[in-house]
Amino acid sequence: MPPSKPRKTSAAASASSVASAPPSTPAVMAQGADPDPAKASRHERRRQETRWRLMGAALTLMSEKGMHGVSIQDITNQADVGFGSFYNHFPSKEAIHEALRAEVIENFAAALDKLGEQVADPAEKVAASTRYTLRQGRQDPVWGRFVLAASFNRASATTGLGQYLVRDILTGIAAGRFRCHDLPSLLVAAGGIILAGLGAEVEPVQQAIDPVGSPEDLPERIATTVLHTLGLAWDDAVAVARRPLPAVSLPSNPFTPAIRPSPPL
Repeated sequence: MPPSKPRKTSAAASASSVASAPPSTPAVMAQGADPDPAKASRHERRRQETRWRLMGAALTLMSEKGMHGVSIQDITNQADVGFGSFYNHFPSKEAIHEALRAEVIENFAAALDKLGEQVADPAEKVAASTRYTLRQGRQDPVWGRFVLAASFNRASATTGLGQYLVRDILTGIAAGRFRCHDLPSLLVAAGGIILAGLGAEVEPVQQAIDPVGSPEDLPERIATTVLHTLGLAWDDAVAVARRPLPAVSLPSNPFTPAIRPSPPL
């Protein structure tokens, strides 16, 4: 019997493997990637390009409508990629939402928490974190709206920005810096004030139209109100909330086109 002809599927298998494997892992090459480095790098760049477009589209849509208001078809239409391409990167819209939350909220929150390395006063830590968060929302409204859409749930106190706020408040209470008569309502009140301030920053209006408006020092005003809610005297809260901001390196939103990173070769 003559030997069977080789199946002509190696290139297809290679493309499928590269599309579905995590980036920059040995599995990409081990599962049949094209041995030509130039072709392999092109496959990888295309794969990362598609993933970036999907996540950017999902971020924009979910910041406006929330996760439940967006379908996978909406995301692929916005990203201008084929519907089936979505599943080469994510098994569900919940998965892409979780990936976005980790990338644009968790990373920001972890970097912001490094303020604790410079600031010993729990009140100053809460104030500086509040100010940086609101400033980020003003600079990047899509980021701010996504944070808002992802934060109005019970899990927000144990993830992202919320988990650090809760911990910092508890630290301040233990140190005698904050006063607490009802912990659950205090946590809800402090978090609610910050989210309301973020909402005002991502939708700026003039005070002639809205009595709140969006004054330049709104982050400091919101931080003052949070500290007063936590038990500081008003004058003390004002002073702490207007201290010079400690320097901290915060990650930019990687899905903003102007700061889009170049995919690796």
